[in-house]
Formats: sequence, C-alpha cells, structure tokens
Amino acid sequence: MKKYIISIFAVLLGIFMTSSAIASTNIALVPNTANVIAGQKVELVVYANSNGSRNGTVKVDISYPADLLSVSSFTQSPIWMSNTESGYDLIDNTNGTIIKTAGYPRGFSSIVPFGTITFTAKKVGVATVKITNDSLALDASGKNVFSGNSESIIDITARAVADVITTSTTTPGLTGQEATVGSALDGIIGTSTDDNLTASVFGSIMNANLWYVIGGLLLLAIILWILFWIKRRKDEEENNINK
Repeated sequence: MKKYIISIFAVLLGIFMTSSAIASTNIALVPNTANVIAGQKVELVVYANSNGSRNGTVKVDISYPADLLSVSSFTQSPIWMSNTESGYDLIDNTNGTIIKTAGYPRGFSSIVPFGTITFTAKKVGVATVKITNDSLALDASGKNVFSGNSESIIDITARAVADVITTSTTTPGLTGQEATVGSALDGIIGTSTDDNLTASVFGSIMNANLWYVIGGLLLLAIILWILFWIKRRKDEEENNINK
C-alpha cells in the first residue's frame, strides 16, 4: 500500500512539474545577434511566447549599455493596449533602461510580437541588450508566469574607409554659420608620403584626361585625312585639264 501511495505521489508531482513548465512564458529579442556601423540604427523585435497557456499582460524590462546604444523609438505592436502609468512605461537613455507594459485583449496563447525597439549605435563596441528578471507575464489568474530571460548581442564597428569623412569649418564672413566640407584628400595627405601623393594626384589627372587626348588625336587624324583627300582630288582634276 505504501508503494502505491509513493507511486501516486510521484505521478502527481510529475504532472505538477510538467504543468508548471508548460505555464511558463518566455520573452525574447530577435535577432539575437546583429552587426551595425557606428552612427547607424538597428532594430530589435520583442516577442512573447506563452507556450500554450493564456496570458493577458506583459511587462518587459530591458537593460542596455547607454554608452554604446541610445533608444530612438519604441513601437508597440498592434492589438496590445499600452500602460503608460509611471513605473510601467520608461525609456532612460542615461541609465540604459526600457520598461514597457501592455495588455492583450482576451489574452494570447502563442508566440506574438510585443513591440519593436530602434537603437542608434553611438560608438564602436559590443553591446548586450538583456531582458531582465524584473519582467512580468501574467496569466488569466493574475499569476506571474515569466520564466527565463534572453539577450541580443550587437557588434558595433567603425565606419568603412570608403565612406566620406567630413569636417566642419567656419566660413569667413558668415558669422554663426558653418560650411560642411568633404575632406577626401585629408585622409590621403595624412597617410601618404609626398612621392606617393604626387604619383596619386598625377595618375588621377592622367586618367581623367586620357579620353580627351585620345579623342583629340582621332579628330586630328580625320582632319588630316580629309585635307589629303581634297588635295588628291584637286591634283587629279588639274592633271585631267592638262591632258
């Protein structure tokens, strides 16, 4: 009899643990890795997965390195009803925190998009964006079934060499105004020797004028051929007259 009681208890415990696992809700960031150039924007989509149970409210608490990333905007996915009360709705680019809370009418029981975060990459580095343990997912009974967190790694690289480098310089005579000047040659001068710079500039000029030189030679050849043809016809006419 004692063995049967132990067996029944074990089965009930297994059922309870399985039910608890099924009732858990995960919140994820997609994509989990991204590459972006400093100064550009990158988007992360927040998804909620209730794993088959019905959830009604989700609070997402996200941390990010404020020295590397800045939140440009957060767009709530359709259908969700946002809670904008203090403590439930926050974008803090100083401390690197996002808090967004919303309810889903009649609840959801599958994977649904919660919202889209648009970051601006500030400088070179590797930024980790995390769903923190302060997030919540409330089921139909109001129980918090949030389980686990996820993160997204954003690799921020420097701008490519081919990109135009600009500097700001004050234009004489225009008080309070600045003219943005593309300094493409500044990079060449700063990294090249005088001989290399001379060869580079001379080569550029030669390439630019090569087609003009070829065109001029062809035109000169055509003119000389026309003059030769006219002279030959004139000589033939004079010979015919003399005969």
